Amino acid sequence: LPEETFEPGDWVVIHMGFVVEKTDKAGADAALAGLKLMGSGSEDSP
Repeated sequence: LPEETFEPGDWVVIHMGFVVEKTDKAGADAALAGLKLMGSGSEDSP
């Protein structure tokens, strides 16, 4: 995001070590919830 400026405390989405999106806490919480959902599987799976 070359046109963006960042300050300490800003929220960002990172993929493969690169910032792909500047967001707010609500957006970060939504992204984290989605990642947790993708990581949760059936407890019966090996």
